[in-house]
Amino acid sequence: MRGCPAVATVAVAVAAVLAAGANALAAASSGDSCTASGNGSTYTLHITMPAGTQQYGFAFGASGATVTNAVIPGSNGSFSTQNLAPNTSGAWISDSPLSGAPVASVTLSGQMTGSLRVVPASGTQPTYMSPVTCKLANVASRTAVFSVASRPSYMPAAHAWRLSVAIAGAGTVSAKEAEPTIGTAAPQGATAKPYVHVKQVSLKTPGKVTLSVRPTAAGSQRLAAHGSLKIHLLVTFDAATGKSASKLVTLTLRK
Repeated sequence: MRGCPAVATVAVAVAAVLAAGANALAAASSGDSCTASGNGSTYTLHITMPAGTQQYGFAFGASGATVTNAVIPGSNGSFSTQNLAPNTSGAWISDSPLSGAPVASVTLSGQMTGSLRVVPASGTQPTYMSPVTCKLANVASRTAVFSVASRPSYMPAAHAWRLSVAIAGAGTVSAKEAEPTIGTAAPQGATAKPYVHVKQVSLKTPGKVTLSVRPTAAGSQRLAAHGSLKIHLLVTFDAATGKSASKLVTLTLRK
């Protein structure tokens, strides 16, 4: 019986060391940097990660607003509101490490009154690192101004939908489907075949361009089965001046 207090003391010490290790990991600095551009409800975040880092996604927070969606096009992952870092309201988590300089499109609900922040995740079951504040670029001087029509029109002869985009100057408009995964939990998510593909269009003057949104084989099958096709499209305008901006739009395609 005399040994019990000593055993208890060792157990408490081990637990304290483990807890300290977990807290140290959660508070570790990622070395990331972030810049953001946009206004209203949609922002584009350019995140730079140190070489060799192991990051599986990010939690996002916006002072005064709620994050309702986030995507990193071209990477396998999904949006979640579970297991979030403090002072965040949404996360995008992948089942494999990210590489390069991820670009995230974040959609907000409410009026942002302060800063945008990202909190890197060091695993698929998120253990979060220290938050990083995104420097908000001057919208007037650094972004390209454009608008996207709220509804596409179907053209039977072309077997495609036409989406009008108005641009304030010369440049190129492109778009890609912004939901590369299926499933609700990132670790169990699977890479999904795209439902549509879009060719980029350039214009040498201010005006309107028309994007042709064509269904893939997978999109045609889903359209035939359900009568409509709901997609999230990330539309990007790269202006001839070097400025760039992106908008995430939700479209329901019907014939």
